[in-house]
Amino acid sequence: MPSPLPLPPRAAAVSELLNAAARLFRTTVAKCLPLAMLAALAIELPVLTLLARNQTLDIWHPPTDPQFWMLYSVGLLTLLWLMGAAMLRQGTMVRGQPINLAGELRHSASRLLVLVPALFLVMVALATIVNLFQIAPAWYLRVLALLPVLYLVVCFWVLMPIVMFEPGGALTALVRSLRLVQPLWWKCCFCVVIGLGITFVCLLAAMAVLGLVLGPGAVTAGSVLNAISTVLIIGLTGSVWLFFSALAIVLYSAASSSA
Repeated sequence: MPSPLPLPPRAAAVSELLNAAARLFRTTVAKCLPLAMLAALAIELPVLTLLARNQTLDIWHPPTDPQFWMLYSVGLLTLLWLMGAAMLRQGTMVRGQPINLAGELRHSASRLLVLVPALFLVMVALATIVNLFQIAPAWYLRVLALLPVLYLVVCFWVLMPIVMFEPGGALTALVRSLRLVQPLWWKCCFCVVIGLGITFVCLLAAMAVLGLVLGPGAVTAGSVLNAISTVLIIGLTGSVWLFFSALAIVLYSAASSSA
């Protein structure tokens, strides 16, 4: 049986929380990456379908094809399901318990009935705030919409661990997330912002290396080149999601350690 992985307490510094998230990511990435890559593939399936039809996705003019949105909905649910299972596996490895794929998938599927409504309520709240500030007469009032949006994003960063690791419904999880993060909001905010910055730099470096290796000078057939780049991008996407899943677990553990 693997040994438990200690997590920092509530009083830990930002550097300790980030180090713990990186350590959890390194410890669990080998056994969790397949689930994360399948999740990334699921959400990319509608785009890959468009590319197979020699079409491109324009975010300003989204497709009107019902098949695209049906695939997107299925892909989004599959993403939440598999990433929930990956987070459960990370939590199992933190406790030093043996992993159980069937149990992880079953529990994650059952918690989708809570996670999906909770995320919907979060998106409604964020969209409402943005729309209220958009009707403001001055541009600086519109910019102020970023502040409550940032506040809520940080507060709900631990929503998924709460849903996966604790019982209760969507409203209970939302209230629990707010109460846990509020006393540590600045610390959590620094962790999220620094984590996003580090991830952005790492992604730029990885894409630069990918461009050099698979650039125009590479002697590879076009279809093979596209397949290799797609697999690498899906792997990078899954790795990023696993890191932020680990960060969410660390912040949730620290916030609830004495809550």
